Amino acid sequence: MKNTNTKASDSFLKALELQTIGYFNEALVLFDRVSKEWPNSHLADDALYNSGICHMQLGRLSIASEVFDRVVEEYPNADLYTDSESLERGKTAAKAIYSKLNCLLQLGMKKEDLIGEIARLKKYQQSYIYFTPNKKQTFFEAANELIQ
Repeated sequence: MKNTNTKASDSFLKALELQTIGYFNEALVLFDRVSKEWPNSHLADDALYNSGICHMQLGRLSIASEVFDRVVEEYPNADLYTDSESLERGKTAAKAIYSKLNCLLQLGMKKEDLIGEIARLKKYQQSYIYFTPNKKQTFFEAANELIQ
């Protein structure tokens, strides 16, 4: 019998595969399973975050925005899932806030009304995106550029 971490990891990796090939509904089922059945797993925050991304891809921007808020509330200090191809480092919450900003902009929210969301990113200055091996930008900086 597999241990809990292996089951969570297997489900998470299968969900990532499905998400990558555009099977968002199927991936959503598995991401939700990981975040609900193994909420203390090191992958639960990433599964919840990716659930939000699946909702975004399916055009459910309001739901995605709510899911991203849950990531910040439930896992404010959780580390991002990374593999050899990952371009982000830091906290999942920072990435969730940045993704929520994208949702809100797509929903037509005015840029000046997003200042509060950007302010939430200030506490995640050690969370960033690599654009090249030598160039990185914090999610806070990226968010400020997003609303310019």
